[in-house]
Amino acid sequence: MNQYVMPEDPLSGPLEHMRTAVHLNEGAERTRLLKDVVCVDISYTLRPEPGRGARGAEARGRLTSNGEGVRDIAAYYRDLTPGRLVITGAPGAGKTVLALELITALTRHEARGQSVPVRLSAAAWDTAVPLDRHLAEHLTTVFEIPGAVAQRLVDRRLIVPVIDGLDEMDPLRPDGTADPRAPRAVAVIDALNAYQNGPEFAAVILTCRTEHFRALREPDGPGRRQLLDSAGIEIDPVETADAITYLCRRAKDPARWQPVLKELAETPRGTLATALFTPWRLCLAATVFFVEGDPAELLRPRSPAELDSYLLARYLPAVVRQRDDSRYPVGQVHRWLHHIAAYLEHPAPWQRPPLEKDRPESSGVDIDPYRLWPMAGWVRVRTWDGKVPMLTVPWALLALVGAPPRWSDAGLVQIVMLISLAFSMYICTVYEPGRLVRLGWNRHAAPYERRLRLWSIVLGVVGGMGGGIALAWDHALLPGIGIAVVLTANTVLLSLLSLPLMSVPSPAARPRRLIPGDVGYRLLQAVAHGGALGGAFTVMMGFRVGIGFTLAYGLGAGGLLSGGAVRRYLVFVCLARYDRLLPLRLGPFLDWALEAGLLRLSGPAYQFRHRELQQWLAAHPEPAEAARVQGS
Repeated sequence: MNQYVMPEDPLSGPLEHMRTAVHLNEGAERTRLLKDVVCVDISYTLRPEPGRGARGAEARGRLTSNGEGVRDIAAYYRDLTPGRLVITGAPGAGKTVLALELITALTRHEARGQSVPVRLSAAAWDTAVPLDRHLAEHLTTVFEIPGAVAQRLVDRRLIVPVIDGLDEMDPLRPDGTADPRAPRAVAVIDALNAYQNGPEFAAVILTCRTEHFRALREPDGPGRRQLLDSAGIEIDPVETADAITYLCRRAKDPARWQPVLKELAETPRGTLATALFTPWRLCLAATVFFVEGDPAELLRPRSPAELDSYLLARYLPAVVRQRDDSRYPVGQVHRWLHHIAAYLEHPAPWQRPPLEKDRPESSGVDIDPYRLWPMAGWVRVRTWDGKVPMLTVPWALLALVGAPPRWSDAGLVQIVMLISLAFSMYICTVYEPGRLVRLGWNRHAAPYERRLRLWSIVLGVVGGMGGGIALAWDHALLPGIGIAVVLTANTVLLSLLSLPLMSVPSPAARPRRLIPGDVGYRLLQAVAHGGALGGAFTVMMGFRVGIGFTLAYGLGAGGLLSGGAVRRYLVFVCLARYDRLLPLRLGPFLDWALEAGLLRLSGPAYQFRHRELQQWLAAHPEPAEAARVQGS
């Protein structure tokens, strides 16, 4: 974390805005994951690697300092040279929570101008894309940093990548164990080992399950893989005293928990203590019995696996009841989340596009709302997607304009409309929808970007006025001025839309906000494209022909209906609602599940609260099955 910028540096503004956004976002995510501000004070132990390791690594540490000379995670990391840390642990051990605690502490206490840690989902990384480019694209997508500024922040090593979930990148072997050949995980380690900051390695933070990280070193793997010059720490099983402290602090009525607390204290190696050895399982137990039920039921299961099934079956109903929201009944929430989990785990044949160009980017854990469209059947969604412009534009044209009195006057309009519709059909049926686009105004643009924006406006004014004067040469003064004004406004707008207009970092970025942002951008494109020519034709050929031209060109080729990503998303949610796979208002439901603690945020995507919850929901399509598990 020794990289910094001076206050007068043009990068200082975007960097400080991003620091604030990261602190607010990750702090809120930490609270959602913990279901409270209370967390298990986990400890960790240094696992030194043979050969090269980071200097300054202590043998032990804790999430928070306990006053006995053991440092908290932020102090532990600051002492590392270089700042390269690998966090490992068992499933549910708290790797992500530890990373979030580190990120929030660093963004809260670090001096102005120093590097900012940014968390990325490992599973969402296409390893064919270099780390520098992937990180810059992440800054643009999540924090709305202009592409050129984001790349310079990365090049200056002012961003510390926090790669979360290396174990989620590759499938397991048939026997359920980690694959030592895991090609994507190996590619990530190689990319991080090539991530330099001058003559030294650049700072990075990596989280991974212990089993998977060890598998990369097995003899039958692709060669020993180690994150060079790093400190590897492994999260310890939760100590009995820490588990008791956590349950007492989380419990609404600690007296109800006395049988459980007594069992943990008297039998620290019993079935219950063995099952509740991770923060995730402690959180499950505390959430299930937070309001109602008898915690003594935790003493009935005869094995840790049985207790896991028992808690997972009761977790979702308990969360929904605690939210007390009549919009989302327990059964409906279970079925909707089951469909998403099943699609992520094992897509059906009709959900798998056969051509690579039609395959959405899917990591198996990231829930990208606008990339879920194959859930409703990739053939059907693409077919209806291609029909939208053909079914929409002619009816809109007829309803708003009416039949022209003389078809010869509107012949050009009809030709443009047909070309526009053909173009839209071709785009939406041949190519996969691209990334969503967001519109904004960057107040912290670099000087050269401000100059480029100014020249775009100047050229737009000159070109628009020149085009208006040329088209109005044979018309009266007033129509000529009207044409010049319309063309000038739309030419300036088109010039600005051709640039990456991005806003300052948002302190509350959510995946569902990508959709309205894309709609706004496409609407402005439609106005700019259709208005430029439609306004001119309105003046020269009359209101009816001008409006027809505006609708035909603006809705079709101009951008609104040629915006494949958002259009396909709208088609998908309608078909998914018809099939009862998902709610029509998918975005608000995913946000509700996020606030409830069933999902979490990872950059521009949602994820299930824990991989075990995703796998359990994928295997249980009906809430009735959960009830049978509870009764077993």
